[in-house]
Amino acid sequence: LRESSFYEQYKEYESKLIKMFMFSESDVKNTGSFSLLFWHISNKDQVHSHIQFLPILKSQGKDLEKTIKKQIDFDQKIAKRKGLKKPKLELIEFKSNCNEEELNKFWSIIDTKSYIYFGVHTKEGVSRFILPLEEEIPFDNQFPRKVVAVLLNQKNKINWKNCLRGEESEKTECDTFKSHY
Repeated sequence: LRESSFYEQYKEYESKLIKMFMFSESDVKNTGSFSLLFWHISNKDQVHSHIQFLPILKSQGKDLEKTIKKQIDFDQKIAKRKGLKKPKLELIEFKSNCNEEELNKFWSIIDTKSYIYFGVHTKEGVSRFILPLEEEIPFDNQFPRKVVAVLLNQKNKINWKNCLRGEESEKTECDTFKSHY
């Protein structure tokens, strides 16, 4: 993965977004009050991944680990109540200052397993969270959306159909984003 042209393009896009939302040379207002959240699922059985990002308040970024753990527990309780088999999700955190052994573990998961990824970027660094997925056990593709909705106190947005904003509104937001990017 690290050697692919996709990864190089992703890193370039990620760095531009971080600069745009978090640094004072950006023309986005209040850059100092944001963290930038990235999340995606990489499933070895699927053709492509979805990488998403959202600028969030710094205070919200500090609650990401706790929110992920609560969502794991909540999903496990619901699955047990319904008699469903869910993958056991183990949350692993990697800080920007992790040692070489931890970094090798991170890349081993990224390069060889299916996983759910969350990364919170701040001016101080990045915290990465990986949830390796068990092969052969279906998982909830909406898990990251649930975590983000709960983190932002927007549980009504867990279902993407509740996020529709209208074509004109989306066009305006897209044009605004393009002008800053």
